[in-house]
Amino acid sequence: MRTITLLKYSELSELAKTTAIKAVRENIEEDQARDAYDWAIDDCSLFEPPHKEMVALLGGDYYERNSHNGYGQFVFKNNRKGIEFDDYNRDVQIATALEITNPKMFKIWLGVPEIFHHIGIEILDHNGRTVIEMENPFISEDPRHEVMNSIIESASEKFEAHVEQIAIRIAKGIDDYFSDENIEQKIEDGLDYEFAEEGHIINI
Repeated sequence: MRTITLLKYSELSELAKTTAIKAVRENIEEDQARDAYDWAIDDCSLFEPPHKEMVALLGGDYYERNSHNGYGQFVFKNNRKGIEFDDYNRDVQIATALEITNPKMFKIWLGVPEIFHHIGIEILDHNGRTVIEMENPFISEDPRHEVMNSIIESASEKFEAHVEQIAIRIAKGIDDYFSDENIEQKIEDGLDYEFAEEGHIINI
């Protein structure tokens, strides 16, 4: 009968550690799918457009200027509640969780000229994804009507493209949760596993 030596992760060879990480990932992926999702959305900046883009549009101190009770805040605030993510289609619904903390900055980001900042904007979930609806306050005979339609179309496309990027961020966050580095950290932080010399789990 073959005797199996029980080893801790730290005692494995580098090759065996690769096998061990893969084995642990396969063992926890199903049970920790919800944990991975919660981890991915637990990010204050999840909804905020890229920092360089916001600075270019709003200035390097935009975060500090957008203050609340003396503290700077993101324009696209993530309240973390009510996010619905479709991992298969990479669609996300964030209307409940998204709080626009500065409507003026938001409209500048959308590309709405300041003379039209009085228009109404609604963010809502529709057909599995989040979209914006913007009113055109000008009648069709008004020469501003077509100008406003063009602005609305561009703004809607920009917003929906950004929502697609948020879905990609969530998917990447879930992948990162199960990355080699994170799995190794989980093992080192105390996941109760013992391994064979080749790296296979033997105590489950």
